[in-house]
Amino acid sequence: KELQGISGQININGKQINIPSFSFVQKEGKYTFAGGFNIDSGAISGDLNAENGGMADLLAILNVPVKDFDGRLNGRITVQGTANKPSISLIGTLANGKVKNYPLDTIEVDVAFENDVVKINKFYAKQGNGVLAARGTAALHGALNLEVGGRDIDAGLLTTWFDSTIDTRGTLNFAAQVTGTSAMPHASVSLEIKGGGVANATFDSLFGLFVLDNNNIAVNQLML
Repeated sequence: KELQGISGQININGKQINIPSFSFVQKEGKYTFAGGFNIDSGAISGDLNAENGGMADLLAILNVPVKDFDGRLNGRITVQGTANKPSISLIGTLANGKVKNYPLDTIEVDVAFENDVVKINKFYAKQGNGVLAARGTAALHGALNLEVGGRDIDAGLLTTWFDSTIDTRGTLNFAAQVTGTSAMPHASVSLEIKGGGVANATFDSLFGLFVLDNNNIAVNQLML
């Protein structure tokens, strides 16, 4: 990624590089970093402060293979571990956020990434008058253990979140427990949709209990 406005101080002592202060600009984002790096071991540590930083660009810089998550970040990223396998924590707020290309107004986040596992301590997003919250863990190539809930949000978010192609409309309240794996997720979902529709059906209100398993949806209860 192209960087501009680079300035700072770098001290080199043998194989150890210490960076008391380093700042740069990338697109609309401004960043400052302080930390260190060992050339032999690849060990890295430091704090990166972002002002209006592009989240997707930052994840690429930090070599974190998390996709479908973007926004303009104001916050702090702490990095430890090695350059090839970093441990990262993020605390901050994202404006104009997106999850799987689904727009959210603001997202408050407190998350960590270590050994290919994302730990969500806080994920609190606003969309108009609605809110979306999540917590738990998600291994990029393994187990999921997530609690997700939303109130007064666009019902289309639910199908986007679970990679479903079913057209869903209306105002949504829901709670979901997600387990299984990233390749084969299992979700137990209770939901209420007002003034909406699913596929070709429309309704004033809908209440349902569903189980999503390997892209198949089982309906345990449905009331219109």
